[in-house]
Amino acid sequence: MFNKRPSSFKELDHANEANDLLINLSKNKDMPHLLFHGPEGSGKYTRALLYLKNIYGDGVMKIEPSTTIIDVKGKPKEINLRSSPYHVELIPSNATESDKLVIQEYVKSLTTFQTLSSLIQQKSINHLILTSESKQSYKENQTKFRVIMIFDADHLTNDAQQSLRRTMETGSEVCRFILFCTNPCSVIQPIRSRCVMIRVPLPDKQQMTKIVEKLGGNEKIVGISRGNILLAEAAAFEYRLTGKIENLYWREKLAEIVISMKKISSKEFEKKRDEVVELSTIISADTILKTMFWYLMESKIDPKYKLEIPSIAMKHSHNMSLGTEPIYHIEAFITINLCSVKILLLSNCTNINIYDINHQSIH
Repeated sequence: MFNKRPSSFKELDHANEANDLLINLSKNKDMPHLLFHGPEGSGKYTRALLYLKNIYGDGVMKIEPSTTIIDVKGKPKEINLRSSPYHVELIPSNATESDKLVIQEYVKSLTTFQTLSSLIQQKSINHLILTSESKQSYKENQTKFRVIMIFDADHLTNDAQQSLRRTMETGSEVCRFILFCTNPCSVIQPIRSRCVMIRVPLPDKQQMTKIVEKLGGNEKIVGISRGNILLAEAAAFEYRLTGKIENLYWREKLAEIVISMKKISSKEFEKKRDEVVELSTIISADTILKTMFWYLMESKIDPKYKLEIPSIAMKHSHNMSLGTEPIYHIEAFITINLCSVKILLLSNCTNINIYDINHQSIH
């Protein structure tokens, strides 16, 4: 853990509109389903936890990892999850073709308890010695919903999303869902319509500078993190330990690949493709595509060519979410930019400040 997580909305330095909305929603006893969307590292999860903390108290922060087993076509499959006494966190999309079964089997089972309060009472309340005043306070703050957090909702298959929609309907008396995604357009409309959508953008340069200062970093970390608070935390942690700040290996490698596109041959293309495949083992294909998109947009190329890059990126990002072999869509993204659009890159494309362009995801 790089830094202590913010303990209140007052400690957050950006996305004030989302913060105010969540504070107001936390005062409503009839909790809605929530769909957080925005770029990776913008602070979606932190805000979701603070929202739950306003409702349930500090116990929300007592999160522990665990596993559960579900049956997948007659074979046991282990699912990793994290939970507190008040909520459960899981990533069904990690199960690829089994994500529908994760929704149908495990998530659906969480809606079978009568209430969250009864579950907590059974496991812990009987062991507490409460004064009459604290008992009254507990009753006033009780809420009847169990909260299920689902990450990467936009990476779920269509079947899994349809199953999730039905589970949200049938379990609405017991559960509330908090979903996270980067591209809300990849979440089916019936799910979006059942949620209050919370957009959390990346901080701008001024806000990011303030965040990095709190982390104990400097201006170089602001540039390296590119608005991603998680990357800033990691870089600041390394800086405090070693006194050095180095760009991430995979970012440097992708920058080299983008720069080399202006002079790449067929044989070199295969080599670069293999390098991208290797990188896909340590970072997601979606991150690879977005990072290459950023480097292309930062490069000094003819504006009329640059205008076509976002539509190309959006197309292949969408196709990637529908397919099972992400590397094919990354390869197609590179090929089209190389051959069809005929982009001519300058060798200093990675020296452009990310804050010279808008902090928007390719979606």
